[in-house]
Amino acid sequence: MKNPQEILKIKNELKAKGVKYCVGAYVDIHGVPKGKFVPIEHFEHFAHGSELYTGYALDGLGQSPNDDEIASLPDLDRITLLPWQPEVAWMPADNTFHGQPYEINTRVALKKVLADAATLGFGFNLGIELVQLAIVCLTLPALLILSASARYTMVRVPAAAVCALASAGWIAVRTGLLPGSVAAVIDAVVGELGWAIGALSVAVWALGRKRAVPAPA
Repeated sequence: MKNPQEILKIKNELKAKGVKYCVGAYVDIHGVPKGKFVPIEHFEHFAHGSELYTGYALDGLGQSPNDDEIASLPDLDRITLLPWQPEVAWMPADNTFHGQPYEINTRVALKKVLADAATLGFGFNLGIELVQLAIVCLTLPALLILSASARYTMVRVPAAAVCALASAGWIAVRTGLLPGSVAAVIDAVVGELGWAIGALSVAVWALGRKRAVPAPA
């Protein structure tokens, strides 16, 4: 929890950026973010978890009808201004109950798992591999067309072997089993995949043209 001076500083910075409302969102068991819009003038209360929720009315929070409400405590180190509505500042939030972290909350549970993993020497990284998705989108159509050809096996087996070796090398580098020099070689090979994808596309195009040529009468 930040001290009052830090909270006031964050509030003034947000107001200077034109922020009018804040949302501290927690994620329910269905993966849906839940939160309340709070005017920026009430930021100090918001930062201390003023927003209350009836956990019994929400799936997965394990409350009974007679239980007290749970609070939502925003993470002031993870503030994001919504690009499509910059007057709204969004931030993730942890649920609390009587001032203590509510362990059924998804973010609280994840923090606990990460803390337990850290004691064992493990960490957690999350990233969206846009390059890999692009490679799949570019190569899949060509492979689908090529699959109808007798030459498909000639392409599929070597390509699968290269992918398997690259994957094994990537895992070995990330786990420290291979030195950084090997990682540089792997990155260089991966950097040439564009040429391989281009060659595959040209080969499929040529195969399609060959099939389209009518047989002589």
